[in-house]
Amino acid sequence: MPDWRNWCGSVRCRPSRIVRPSRVQEVADALEGTGRVRPVGAGHSSSALARSDHTLVDLTGLDRIVGIDRTRGVVRVEGGIAMRTLTAWLARRGLLLRHIGTSWYPTVAGATATGTHGSGVRWGSVSDGDSLRGLSLVTAAGERLDLAAEREADTATLAAARTHLGALGLIVEADLRVDEGAYLEVHHRPLDLDALFDPGLREAHEHFEGWWFPQTRRCVGVTRSVVGAPGRLRRPLPRYVRRVVGEDLPLTLAFSAIRRRPARAPALLDRLARLAARPGTAVGRWDRMLVGPRWLRATSMELALPEHEGREALRRVAELETETSAPSLHLPVNVRWVRADRGAWMSPAAGRDTVFLDFAWWSGMPGAAAALRRIEDALYPLGARHHWGKVGFRNPVDRYPDFERWNAVRARLDPRGRFLNGFLERLLAGRPLVDGAATPSYR
Repeated sequence: MPDWRNWCGSVRCRPSRIVRPSRVQEVADALEGTGRVRPVGAGHSSSALARSDHTLVDLTGLDRIVGIDRTRGVVRVEGGIAMRTLTAWLARRGLLLRHIGTSWYPTVAGATATGTHGSGVRWGSVSDGDSLRGLSLVTAAGERLDLAAEREADTATLAAARTHLGALGLIVEADLRVDEGAYLEVHHRPLDLDALFDPGLREAHEHFEGWWFPQTRRCVGVTRSVVGAPGRLRRPLPRYVRRVVGEDLPLTLAFSAIRRRPARAPALLDRLARLAARPGTAVGRWDRMLVGPRWLRATSMELALPEHEGREALRRVAELETETSAPSLHLPVNVRWVRADRGAWMSPAAGRDTVFLDFAWWSGMPGAAAALRRIEDALYPLGARHHWGKVGFRNPVDRYPDFERWNAVRARLDPRGRFLNGFLERLLAGRPLVDGAATPSYR
């Protein structure tokens, strides 16, 4: 069961009441006799999006597969199902999701709330109109509203609900596109900073992402492609064992050393980059090769920029690193590309091909807020938007051409603002997401 302290993200809170429905019909009952309400899921987000001092409705009990329509290529699931559960269920049936991220913790409702994404210029985020084909939500009035992409009358409301920020209602069911396929071939390769932005590399593979090691020009490229059933698979160690022993343990030891002696960061990062970039290829069931746990505890700010600004963004960040007396980034920067999201007004990738840059800071290290603010200030002029589930300081609504349309749908479905909290009130009022010089208390 999730820990409510994680639900509140970067700002700690103490909800007055927690409701845990286990059936769709119980969700409307959970709204009776309550004032303000916030939906919560797996607690994967580090922003204050789910923060509430009032009633929290934990949707993780809604974790069932409702049904699958292979003719339409759609699976219908309850909103609280975790990606870990859903992806394994689909893989056993020879089906896959192309639009999802690589973490198995988020729920479907949480992933759609924030526009969670994977990496691949052929695909948008999970909120994209091609991926999210329908939603069922319980409104502030306790009424169920079913939305389908095939119904023209639902187009505007669905465009708002695809990235709903938990402000339109409680997502109880969702229709997700699925495709045939069960296996992925994954290849790691060393790259320099220029090669990382070679468009041919990301266009040649279904999924491509990179990792840049700050204070170096070293990068790691990871490609993933759907392949047919292999003749015989060597049984590797379980994924979590390989990750802990082969990746997380050396990373943890190295970053602990950096935390104690920041001056050694460049040399250690260079060695880590050499280790991580060892070429290798593996083939396995797609859910095991794409989706997995994240053991390293870090605070993250992920910025979505126009695709053509990625190289310039990292150049500016590299300049910041040389200007500060102590290096500000001690963890690799994740770089991912997605196609423009269509029919999802508040998705960070809405209306433009996007590169996502994920800047992580080792949890507990001092100076995180100041470092992330500097990066945000440097990249905001390039058209940056925040990932809704991660740390951000500025108010980004001016970056969304359809924000007023989204807010109009929100106000129609929730005229009394029952689903609002402090984060959303600041967003709607055009105020910074973090007031003044305040420093969030990162978990």
